[in-house]
Amino acid sequence: VDVNNGYDAFSLDNNQTTLSDEPGKDLQETLASAIQIKWKLSDYLKFESTLSTTDSDISYSYDEDWTNPGICDGLDCDSANWGFDWWYQSVDTYKRKITSNNLDLRLLGSDEQSSWVIGYYLKDQNMDITREYTYLASPFMSNFDTNNKAIYGQYSFNISEKLNLTSGLRFENRSATYADNDNIQFNPDEDMWGGKLSLKYQWSKSKMLYTTISRGYKAGGFNANNALPRIDREFKTETQLNYEAGMKGLWLDKKLTLQLSAFYQDRKNIQIKQSLVLSNATGLPFNDSNPCPCSFNGYTGNATSGINSGIELEAKWRSNDEYMFYATIGLLQTEYTDFKSFSHLEADTDSIPPVPYDLSGRGQAHSPEHQITVGSRFFINDELTFNIEVESKGEFYFSNRHNAESDNYELLNLRLTYQLDDWRLHIYAHNVTDEKIQTRGFGSFPNDPRNLYSVNGPYYQFAKPRVIGLNVSIEF
Repeated sequence: VDVNNGYDAFSLDNNQTTLSDEPGKDLQETLASAIQIKWKLSDYLKFESTLSTTDSDISYSYDEDWTNPGICDGLDCDSANWGFDWWYQSVDTYKRKITSNNLDLRLLGSDEQSSWVIGYYLKDQNMDITREYTYLASPFMSNFDTNNKAIYGQYSFNISEKLNLTSGLRFENRSATYADNDNIQFNPDEDMWGGKLSLKYQWSKSKMLYTTISRGYKAGGFNANNALPRIDREFKTETQLNYEAGMKGLWLDKKLTLQLSAFYQDRKNIQIKQSLVLSNATGLPFNDSNPCPCSFNGYTGNATSGINSGIELEAKWRSNDEYMFYATIGLLQTEYTDFKSFSHLEADTDSIPPVPYDLSGRGQAHSPEHQITVGSRFFINDELTFNIEVESKGEFYFSNRHNAESDNYELLNLRLTYQLDDWRLHIYAHNVTDEKIQTRGFGSFPNDPRNLYSVNGPYYQFAKPRVIGLNVSIEF
């Protein structure tokens, strides 16, 4: 893999025209290899193994000030009016060297009534990070080594002709070492476990009901940023209890394909994106006493607990050879049940002791309450099809640091496909009406010298505008 992309996503004017003089970079070179062995030991038993390795060099940088030296020329912030420059210049660069080796061994068995798998998993990963930042006297360097060892198993049993029970367990040990040139070290060693219990009822040949209880986990880690206090350098493992029930089937003489599910998730130590905005003048968190220009320091933290619940529906209707209707609907409710944040814009950090902002009961970031896609496909003849599709997404909070929200939106997409033998041609138009779609947003700090750093945004990153294209492919 060899990727060389620019990164220059935010504009002070929210118009998709950036003013940066040092646009960022997003570079990645990865060399990967894998060997897989499958060995049939008998009619009922087989062995599989996979050995893989990756070696990656990744570089990510961005222009933190989003400006250029001429941004104030002739304006109120012109240095001629003040005797100093209101604008500042800052570039933040992260270089990562990551090597990873993985081994997965598994034994699989089956008979007429059941099937099972037992496995062993091993992962060894090393990551070196170098941060080069305008306001650092020298590069910040850190090393992060992890070793994961896990055993797992799954057993599926046909209780009756129509009823199946599946259970699975995974036990994992994760040891890690972290060290940086600020003389901060961590050596966590923890045991984690997950599993599931699922019951499936085959109502008929084309209809199935199921229910599942599962427990999952996401391992903790470290934030390689020396601007963070020690307490924020490490984040904890997240766990989740998931309850799900649903159905899948064909209806109305197999003209209607329907999948419906409902879920409820109880999350502990939720891993969340956080940020610390520090005044360049004082090095302290941004507030009335510590003004911007500022440095922005993103990191991963933990919220104590939260709840996610929702319903998902997928449907396809095809009553003849000329037309098909399809729809996907996702409804989601999220909230933090216990989360007090000292990094939130409305936290009182001047108070002694500081007073956090209570996010309990608020929705989680990047969790829209609805996502809907509805479309129709017309089969004009054996070679030609036309597709029209509408997407809709509800508003969501951009961050846990502030309460700025996105706008909800609707998109129109069109596609005409011509296929002849092995050739396929697509003419497509995405976002036909050229809507401005907000994907990310900052609303907790000022970054515009033209208003003397007096407005806390918001500043938006946008999705692609209208795109019209042609794609040709051949299969052989």
